[in-house]
Amino acid sequence: KMLSSQEIGTIIAALGTSLLLAACAEEIVAPPSPPRLVQLAEVVADSGETRHEFVGRVEARLSVDMAFQVGGQLADLPLNEGILIEQGTLVAALDREDFQRAEREARVQLQQANTELERQRTLHERGIASQAALDSAQTNYDLREVALQTARRNLGYATLTAPFDALVSRRLVDNYTIVSPGQPVVRLMDVSELRVSIPMSESMVATFDREDLVSLEAAFAFLPGQTFPLEPRELVSEPDSASRTYRAIAALPGDMPANLLPGMTATVF
Repeated sequence: KMLSSQEIGTIIAALGTSLLLAACAEEIVAPPSPPRLVQLAEVVADSGETRHEFVGRVEARLSVDMAFQVGGQLADLPLNEGILIEQGTLVAALDREDFQRAEREARVQLQQANTELERQRTLHERGIASQAALDSAQTNYDLREVALQTARRNLGYATLTAPFDALVSRRLVDNYTIVSPGQPVVRLMDVSELRVSIPMSESMVATFDREDLVSLEAAFAFLPGQTFPLEPRELVSEPDSASRTYRAIAALPGDMPANLLPGMTATVF
């Protein structure tokens, strides 16, 4: 039979209620989500250690620009750059002819002064020469003796020898050049102990205590995977005029497995 509009509405309402109940039932019986994993870690106190990295530069223990104390023309400059020499090796020599002539002249004048002094002393003993004449001859002899010592010293100054076992770093002039006193001619480096210089900021210098140093090591790009212990040597107390940093200097071990030269770059930890 035909349903009335009221009956149709009742049926629709019932169907809606059934659908709603079915949806609620599905939501209630849905499986629970799996438990979440949590990372656990033990909390420990901070050790307080810090690690710093610097760009350092290899330096020689000592670098000296050799210079003559007298002027003249270079006559011998036998060393090549980059070679190792022993203490006492000839580094450079001036033309010695003028110095030798001055030494001979001073020696002759001293002999003449000595002869005159002996003559005046004899005359004074005989009562012929005055005390003033004897004193004058003595003074002249003393002056000639000093002149001979000066001439001999200048003759010795005309030759330069290595003051220590050294690396010839650079020849600063060419042979046969006329040089003046104090003008550098050859640079020598003492490489018996190589060192690394690193820049340190003023705040680090002010707060750093050497007793707190745990380790100090250097590494080189051409020696991968290797580090070398450094021994602290000194802290340059005058800052660099440009960077306003201070230089800390540490020594490398003596048995390095490479031919290190001053000027090479190191990373310092």
